[in-house]
Amino acid sequence: MNGGMASSLIDGRWDYGTSDAAIFASIAAGIPADGMPGFGAVMTAAEIDALVHLMRQAERE
Repeated sequence: MNGGMASSLIDGRWDYGTSDAAIFASIAAGIPADGMPGFGAVMTAAEIDALVHLMRQAERE
């Protein structure tokens, strides 16, 4: 799982916070300076939570 021009989401290296809450915030609000759009307007909180959970599972594999 590579992010194209972005860094990997499952390599265990987090530039914008390591907690689930920080990852949730990055997904919801985006990181405009790095070209990542926010998805909070198109995903529910439950969907973002599920994505964070999926990323954590993939990180362990």
